[in-house]
Amino acid sequence: MKILNDKKGFTLLEVLIVVFVIGIFAGIALPGYRRVMIKSRLSQIDNMMDAAKKNVQAYVDMNGSPSKNINVLFGSNAPFPVSCSKTEGDYCVGSEIKVSAQCGSSNCSIEWKTIDEGSLKANATYNMDYSGEGHWTLNTAVVPSDGGAKKVYCDWFKERGFSPNQCK
Repeated sequence: MKILNDKKGFTLLEVLIVVFVIGIFAGIALPGYRRVMIKSRLSQIDNMMDAAKKNVQAYVDMNGSPSKNINVLFGSNAPFPVSCSKTEGDYCVGSEIKVSAQCGSSNCSIEWKTIDEGSLKANATYNMDYSGEGHWTLNTAVVPSDGGAKKVYCDWFKERGFSPNQCK
């Protein structure tokens, strides 16, 4: 009878230790990854909001207040049409957000919404009345209830001079 002394392979204990170590690394890395993804979404919101604010201000400077509600982000009413990969009603749709810019007879509003599902949905609406000389006020805002995401969104609002009720 032949006895094999040169066994090859891993023991169950060795495999379990490797899986455990990978689990620890994933637990450390995932929250950081999530914050980075939220910050990239907020960066996209900043870019689209800047374009919307410029369009609103340019439209009001050139035409005064409109007699009816109009979309000034893209299309024939937009002084500087924003190129949208996709439009949905009055919204310009980016990879993670939807933004609309509307002007009516007394004020203009800009609204953004995140598209993702689950606890990270967020949105805000800003208003500028025509006497405000480009000063925007936060009308409504919803931030995620998730602890880490909520902090990132609240810090972002605070940097811009707004403090939604959920952040107080």
